[in-house]
Amino acid sequence: MLGVWILVVVALLVAWLAFLGATDRMTRNGLIGIRTPATQRSDAGWIAGHRAALRVVVPGAALVVVVALVVTVLEPDGATDVAFFAVAGALLVEVVVAAVVAEVAARGVDVGRGDERADQWDVD
Repeated sequence: MLGVWILVVVALLVAWLAFLGATDRMTRNGLIGIRTPATQRSDAGWIAGHRAALRVVVPGAALVVVVALVVTVLEPDGATDVAFFAVAGALLVEVVVAAVVAEVAARGVDVGRGDERADQWDVD
């Protein structure tokens, strides 16, 4: 069960970092935060991407916590591995969806500012 709770801590850390990026308390950098091409392109893209991702990671982190609590309370026999992979899967989906949402939001900011590189991923 320890592995499940470590994943809960990671999910909450991801939500906290998205909050810091969304509120401009964590500046654009190459180490932590959502580092996609569009979020790294400008400070406005960084903030817009993290604000958009915040709408994904907060409910995602809540889902991870709920799944972990349910598994801990029910304590089904032999379900520790299943619980770990369920929580890990939820966390993985949360992070991937947040990165995509952040990239799209940051690209929108860059397009609005006339950045010619921002449309390199458009699929029209």
